[in-house]
Amino acid sequence: AKPDDWTWMAALLRKADDDQFCGGALISDRYVITAAHCTQGLRPQNITVRLGEYDFKQNTTSRLPRDFNVSRIRQHPDFRKDTYQNDISLLRMSRRVRFTENIRPICLPKSPEESFIGKLATVVGWGTLSFGGPSSSILRQVSLPIWDNKECKSKFTQAIPKIFLCAGTTEGGQDACQGDSGGPLMLESDSTQWTLVGVVSWGIKCAEKGLPGVYTRITEFLGWIYENAV
Repeated sequence: AKPDDWTWMAALLRKADDDQFCGGALISDRYVITAAHCTQGLRPQNITVRLGEYDFKQNTTSRLPRDFNVSRIRQHPDFRKDTYQNDISLLRMSRRVRFTENIRPICLPKSPEESFIGKLATVVGWGTLSFGGPSSSILRQVSLPIWDNKECKSKFTQAIPKIFLCAGTTEGGQDACQGDSGGPLMLESDSTQWTLVGVVSWGIKCAEKGLPGVYTRITEFLGWIYENAV
């Protein structure tokens, strides 16, 4: 990725050691969406939300990233650790975010009906570059086609209900990986606007041939998001 490409990208850091452990997406001046398996067992005071970050190793832009404390974690009450169903959480930041050139939110989908099958989506993160491998210090991006859920279900032994969205290449080699969890899967709706359609949830290793990554489907949770991100 390039600096300033993904202005809504959030890095979730552990307060204890400043380690980046998950991603997230800024949806308003108060809220970041991430995965429930990222917040499971954590308290607000355990997490720092960093916005405007690009390269953890060095400051490549003149604009510094900004860190925010979390005042509340709203984890989906029906999150299931065994199946990763309802894998979505909202983080409320303790102060409002002032939008700048490199920090601004992503749009939510307008219609809950859209299935996005066959569209090319983009996922970004600082996750590992291979399963069990080292993390990336710079933000990386990859474009992946969205699958039909039926086709996706045929690749896994478990059910893939509508609350999941699958994306990946059939040949493998490109995927989200460890540390990318909670990050955004996005579609460009027009040349200036991006829409959040998925949250990185789970997969079998990373970028395995014929196995897509599985995401929380945002359109299925719009009601919950609007009720809780206030």
